[in-house]
Amino acid sequence: MIQGGRKLSQMLPEEFALDLYGYAAIIRLVEKRGEMDISLTKKRRDAEIEKENSLRGKTDMFSGMRYNNTRGKRLKLDQEVHDKKRWLDAWLKKAWAAIDREHSFSFVEDLKSQPLERLLAQYDAPEEKRFKRYLIMQEAVLTPLYGRLEGLPDVKVSEIDKEAGLEFAARICSLPASAGKELLARTNAFIKEATNYWERLIKYTMAGTLALIVTAGLAAPALAGAVGAAMGLHGAAAFTAGLAFFGGGAVAAGGLGMAGGLTVLVGGGAVLGAVGGAGLAHILELPKETMLLSMAKLVNYVNYLTSLKPTIHSQTVTLSILEQFLRFKNQLETEMLCGSTVAKDSERGLVLSNTLNHTFEALYKTVVMGKR
Repeated sequence: MIQGGRKLSQMLPEEFALDLYGYAAIIRLVEKRGEMDISLTKKRRDAEIEKENSLRGKTDMFSGMRYNNTRGKRLKLDQEVHDKKRWLDAWLKKAWAAIDREHSFSFVEDLKSQPLERLLAQYDAPEEKRFKRYLIMQEAVLTPLYGRLEGLPDVKVSEIDKEAGLEFAARICSLPASAGKELLARTNAFIKEATNYWERLIKYTMAGTLALIVTAGLAAPALAGAVGAAMGLHGAAAFTAGLAFFGGGAVAAGGLGMAGGLTVLVGGGAVLGAVGGAGLAHILELPKETMLLSMAKLVNYVNYLTSLKPTIHSQTVTLSILEQFLRFKNQLETEMLCGSTVAKDSERGLVLSNTLNHTFEALYKTVVMGKR
């Protein structure tokens, strides 16, 4: 029991909570994205090998030039395959760390080998749980494949066919094939509008969103501190082992006595879970990228829920998220103006306020005006 007699499980925003199967599904989706991309890179390399073999032994000057050029491309692709494998292997090791610390080696190995469909089947029913397939896809889509994340190899490679990976993630989560691409575009638009408001930027590209996601991921330990402080750390610990390597803004809480022993907050839920007590002080010190990305994810989820055929469950979940956001916004703004916690950087406080206002506007347009 903690603050006011509330249980730890009651302090976590259930609408954004995944169990270990959801967490494992995200890892496996990102792994599949990487494997698909590495396979495509190998095909390009093999095509260059065929060209190289067909030119080997020819003595005319033109064939010699083509051979050298083809060999150069093949060597470059060899290195690219090596670098992509190295990054993905390191990412997987980091990403599985949160489950490794909570479960036995044999259990984790079994989880790693389960088909993705079986992991996602845990989110077939009830209806409010099935909605969370969108949250799973969102984390997989926004994870920066080959990103420059702390503790991972710094590789100069990129995903060849990103849309194929996004389409796979959407389809296997039982969402429209275009859902992943639309999510990424919507996130980019939300961030572009917010950063233009902050900094009066004239140009903004998808690369800016990916860079922001990496920055938000690096701030994961600070976000875990905020959640842990809000929970009081009595009987539970918030941590980020592996979670910093998702799409930014996710934390795990262990020891809550829930099924699987692990609860992962995604989709903006970690920020909402940090309200109250000392959590607010930590929130005010978070990098602006973390808050912005968390709010973008929250808006994406509400947008998805309101796009569905209305049901009691979809409307209940949507209303609960909106109420949590409004409560969070009110508590944070009250603390900034009237409380003892003041952001050390006044500019950061203004940026945070602007982010919350921008989020409110986006939610209003989606829920009230029906704009998506």
